Amino acid sequence: MKHILLFMILSICISSYGKENIPSKEFVELLKENAHQKFLGTNDPVTLINSIKLLADNNDYAAQFLYGLVLSRSDSISSELYLSKSANSGCAGSKMALGVIFMNRNDTSKGFALIKAAAEGGDAMAQVAISGNYERGEHGLKKNKLKAYAWLKLAEKQTFSHGAHLAIKEALNNLSLSGNQLTRAKKEYANLSKKIKTYDYYFCGQMNLDTSKDPNIEYYFKI
Repeated sequence: MKHILLFMILSICISSYGKENIPSKEFVELLKENAHQKFLGTNDPVTLINSIKLLADNNDYAAQFLYGLVLSRSDSISSELYLSKSANSGCAGSKMALGVIFMNRNDTSKGFALIKAAAEGGDAMAQVAISGNYERGEHGLKKNKLKAYAWLKLAEKQTFSHGAHLAIKEALNNLSLSGNQLTRAKKEYANLSKKIKTYDYYFCGQMNLDTSKDPNIEYYFKI
């Protein structure tokens, strides 16, 4: 059951991709307009969702990701379809969302493969999940507290959420590494961080919804 708290906290951070796959101009303008209307008190969520759907149907990967999340509770089949299209375009957040869907269906092989791909693509929530699997020795991963530490540190670097940072810090402390283990774990993290890039998140990476720690994240991405 470990890392469940981390999942809950990290899930408030919308997942997205990195700089080399930024949202379309149309998608960004839509969010800007929605933010402006919210400021005026005249925004209409239904209109926003319909506009997101139009972009999603026009193969906008960020819109597909967001619309897939919107549908997740009301239309699981359509939700999976949009998330799959987004994931195929490289959206790490969509891969994580799909991974959770398949894990909930007990299709752990497919679910874990998607979560692993999301973690390697820069999704912090997925990286926390991989850490937990190393700590428990699940899904074909041997127990390894050093690797668990490395993946948590990578997730810590990838998220801007204050709540997630606190949860990750607690999980790191709970690993209870000795001095020698910590030295080796830091080397493990250094090697891992060379393989997996740190992304400046927008849609399809983490956005900060509970505090404003990064001035590079524009206000209109906090929908």
